[in-house]
Amino acid sequence: GMNTPIFKTRLEAQLWHAMQQSGISMTRLARMSGVDLPLLSNWAHGRRTLSTRAVDAIAQVLGLRLLPETSRRPKRGKSVS
Repeated sequence: GMNTPIFKTRLEAQLWHAMQQSGISMTRLARMSGVDLPLLSNWAHGRRTLSTRAVDAIAQVLGLRLLPETSRRPKRGKSVS
């Protein structure tokens, strides 16, 4: 894939990685989300930011949702040494 752009927010970086992992082409993602392709492309190359509406639309297409940080860590006391 392409090199990871430098994003201003962690959320954008996570969204970008999810897009790469999804394997959905940018053209198809633009069509499915209703986000303008030039806008999506410029964002994916780190040239501009996305509105929260655009982020939400893309996240819905990719089946993403926000989760608290703790949900990603193993529960305390369950670690195997």
